Amino acid sequence: MKSMMICGLALWSVLVAAQAEVYTLKDQQVEVAIDEKGNLVSLKNPQTKHDYAGGRPLWRLYFDRKDGQKENEVVAPENQPAIERQDNRIVLRYDSLKARGANLRMKLVLSIRLEDGLVRFGSEVSNDEPHTIIRELHYPLVGGCRLPADCKLLTTQRGGQLIANPAAHILGVGNSPPYMAPSQFYRQMDLKYPGHTSANCFALVGAAQGLYLASHDPAFQDTWHGLRVYPDAAGAWTALETGLYKYPNCVKGKSWSCDANVIAPYSGRWHQTSKFYRKWADTWWHQREVPLWVRKMKGWQRLIFVHQYGEQFFSFSDLSDRIRKAGQSVGCENVLAFGWWKAGMDNGYPDSYWVTDAAQGGDKAWAQAIADSRKQGGRLMLYFNGKLIDTASAFYRNGDGKNVCFQDNTGAHYTEQYRFKGLGTFTGHYNARTFVVADTRRDEWRKQLLRMADRAIRFDVDSVFYDQLGYAEANSNWDLSGEFPVPNTRVIADKAETLKMIHDYLDAKASPDFALGTEHFTDVTAQHVDYIHNITGATGPTDFTEWIRFTFPEVILSDREIRDDTDVPRRVNHALLKGLRNDIEIYRCRDLIDKAPNYQRYLAQVNRLKEKYCDLLLLGTYKDTEGFVNDNPKVNARCFINGNRMAVVATQTSPTPATACIRVPGYAFQESSCLGEAKVDAAPDGSQSVRLGQHGLAVLVYEKADTAFAVTDQQLRAKAEEAWRAAWDRFYDDRTHLFYDYVCSYEPAKRLAALPSPKEARRQYPNPNGWGTGMEDCAISGGLMLSMICDRFAATNDAALRPLAAKVFAGLASLVTVSATEGFVSRGICPSDRRSHYSESSRDQYTWHVYGLWRYYHSPLSQPEEKATIRKLITAICRRMERNIVPAKNYSIGKDTGTFDGIVDKMWENMAHEIARLPMIYAIGADVTGDNHWKELARRYSPEAAAKSKEESTKIPYALLQEQVSLEVLHQLEESPELKRQWLEAMQLAADRAQVFFTKCLKYHPPSGKPFWFDWRTWPLRKSSIYQVPTRPDALITEDRTIREPAEAALVQLLCPQRSLTPDQLALTKRMIAQVDYDKVIFYGHYYTQAVYWRAVRQGVLK
Repeated sequence: MKSMMICGLALWSVLVAAQAEVYTLKDQQVEVAIDEKGNLVSLKNPQTKHDYAGGRPLWRLYFDRKDGQKENEVVAPENQPAIERQDNRIVLRYDSLKARGANLRMKLVLSIRLEDGLVRFGSEVSNDEPHTIIRELHYPLVGGCRLPADCKLLTTQRGGQLIANPAAHILGVGNSPPYMAPSQFYRQMDLKYPGHTSANCFALVGAAQGLYLASHDPAFQDTWHGLRVYPDAAGAWTALETGLYKYPNCVKGKSWSCDANVIAPYSGRWHQTSKFYRKWADTWWHQREVPLWVRKMKGWQRLIFVHQYGEQFFSFSDLSDRIRKAGQSVGCENVLAFGWWKAGMDNGYPDSYWVTDAAQGGDKAWAQAIADSRKQGGRLMLYFNGKLIDTASAFYRNGDGKNVCFQDNTGAHYTEQYRFKGLGTFTGHYNARTFVVADTRRDEWRKQLLRMADRAIRFDVDSVFYDQLGYAEANSNWDLSGEFPVPNTRVIADKAETLKMIHDYLDAKASPDFALGTEHFTDVTAQHVDYIHNITGATGPTDFTEWIRFTFPEVILSDREIRDDTDVPRRVNHALLKGLRNDIEIYRCRDLIDKAPNYQRYLAQVNRLKEKYCDLLLLGTYKDTEGFVNDNPKVNARCFINGNRMAVVATQTSPTPATACIRVPGYAFQESSCLGEAKVDAAPDGSQSVRLGQHGLAVLVYEKADTAFAVTDQQLRAKAEEAWRAAWDRFYDDRTHLFYDYVCSYEPAKRLAALPSPKEARRQYPNPNGWGTGMEDCAISGGLMLSMICDRFAATNDAALRPLAAKVFAGLASLVTVSATEGFVSRGICPSDRRSHYSESSRDQYTWHVYGLWRYYHSPLSQPEEKATIRKLITAICRRMERNIVPAKNYSIGKDTGTFDGIVDKMWENMAHEIARLPMIYAIGADVTGDNHWKELARRYSPEAAAKSKEESTKIPYALLQEQVSLEVLHQLEESPELKRQWLEAMQLAADRAQVFFTKCLKYHPPSGKPFWFDWRTWPLRKSSIYQVPTRPDALITEDRTIREPAEAALVQLLCPQRSLTPDQLALTKRMIAQVDYDKVIFYGHYYTQAVYWRAVRQGVLK
């Protein structure tokens, strides 16, 4: 064995050194290539460019001889294939094989083809070698597997395991017990489907990509999930190999084929592996409608009435008395009854099921106890074991038991023991019962199973439960009739067929809401039952039951292992988080939950939440983390959907409190409920801020926003024209060529009558920014409107826009020319004297003002003299920046009075959403003037700004939009590829942060249209930083939130390269434009809706 393996490795080393022809298959999702020796030289994700292949052999094979060594190894390097390319397929043919230099009359044909993002690996083996059997084929193999740094191993063992550092883990478990395997050559993690795996796949998963390996095998044959680590050239155990192993058991004169094995290098999170598997499962999955009471079931009390060693814990009468009361105390009406027969749990099967305790009244008394419990609202789930036969039973000794049970490779009966213990040591250590395992293919055993179902039906219970039919044993039933003993490799398929047979029987004989359950989730068996008693609680550090819950969310699955009063909140919260039903098994089914008061108290609280939100937490579909955004990975949050509603469950286990913002795009928040140290508040950005102490629990409920808003392209264009007319007719003043913030009245003569007087502006009343007065944002609005007109002209080439654009430009120019100091951009100008203004500006005013001028400069609308004016204006602004944006002046623009005590004009050493404004202005200065001095200043500030722009940022939509217009300029003008990439990343982050505001438009309601009069002088003053600011009426705030903010969010998305609106976002965009009654608008949000419209038309998003 040792020399053969060394020889194989040496041959491989020689072969890889040679120049080889490469055969390649490639599409947009995957690239696979082999060389002329059959080595896998490429397994690439074209989207991420990551290649998992290590250039190693693609297969190996093992066979036994009748009189000689088992597991003789045939290695690929010792065999030369004939390779041909057939359309979308590569075929490797080996017309004979060699092992250690000896020729074998065995053939191997391997095929590779691409199929919907998967690489499918087909194989066929033929054996004509006398007195041999081909036992296993390892194919495909990904040797020297190269993983991205963040990859973890995802298996479906016990419902799901997620293991960091796969190679190190395999090395850690791969020699246990020491050298029972030839561990000097490799270390192997044992993992086989079926068994305690739930599905026939595994994966190596990262945050953005991974490698999926599966056997999409409709025969559900045994498959080994190959995970090995080999020593590298230096002797370090670092060379990871993954693959899939099958068991042909192919004797002389026979052939075997398999076309089930697939591999996919994929992009995205681990959910993609689930989607691959579920897409295949949907070709065979057929689950009948689960009874409603099962779907609404919160859990069950699992109780042993009489134990294996004779101790009685409960009597028949307890069912409607103390058992019922304990269940009611936690809102649990179901009992899963074990050991209800006279002989007790795991004793005498199957004969013992037919005899109940005569001292308690036998079958009649048991039936009455069940009836009494059901009258009180209880439900009973009756236990039977689906596979065990007691070797002391008459069925085994005198009946069919010996004929239907598993035999091993020698013909001996395979046995199991379950060593439950009494108060002493003798029973558990010496005196355990011994069982054989029934082969569920046998009609004699199936008759027994149906007899059990009949007994349950006669007792008028609600469900029959068959233990241990949901997994495959470690051993199988062997066929000894041929030259070689051959195991049954389809045990799980046989169990699935048996469960289907039982379900068919119940459908015909029992009531429509009679349920069938079993233990352990395996995919093919799970479809034929109504609920599953889990094999694990799945609360360990590597447990990842998310995989099975996300892949098969319709399956009703329990938790397990909460057996006393320890570690209760964490594990109960986990069950709620993952949608698991509670398996209440106090002292492993010997007592009731009232003996665990902490568990009892907390489960009662959690079950009240399940009752309150039954439609979501019990009847909803588990969607894991899809559909919402949680900004704090320390908070565990998962969601459930049902129709147009969603529940997000959030909890955390650290002693240190944690806060997360939960955003659900396309949904509106409805309500929340909390347990423990937990609080839900509204966050400034419209999301929900969830603060959780250790084991705090919150359930947040959302309802899907109605994004459907029927509007034609012509109607949408008409609404954009209405917004245009409203801006010009009611918000624009031709004396200043400026657009103001709000109207004071619907009466035309009074619409801007309450704007500040020149005297008020000169004395800085009510504050130096003019906040609240209606002329605080004219520079912002003018820049926005001029940019919008440029978009409109680009989309329509309408010459009628020229004089209007000239007016807006004149207004923007006057904001600079009226100033007392060079390069100062006023916020607005009093119409009555066309000169007076407030003395403080802001970086926001500068951002839009300069951006609007830049857009106009590059538009065919601008005339040569206007371009010359723009160059002068921008030069003045850049000079002001260079003079004032220095440490001594706190990097401030400065007031028009020459002082530097402003509070919103700092241009450097500021926040992520603000940091790009200064290099943006310098970049525009360089672009329009051609002055390299401004280019050098832009280059000086850009690297730091690019890095900081990607840091945590504001969640205020107007600030995100201003950040985005700055980034758009920098990204467009940037010459450095690296900085261009960073600007784009920052734009994408801004787009991500802004998207939550789309749904604000759903709360829009048009104003009543009743006469009104706004005069800021009459509004209460509030403190904002160091200034007194008039408090805006609710009507203005409402339009700001429901018109302006969602439009700002849409503009942020539209400005971002390589980012398109989602279907929901597009629907909301149409709605936010079309739903507004522009004849009644009183606030300037409609500037933004028309800006959205024309940018979208220009980009082809709207027509």
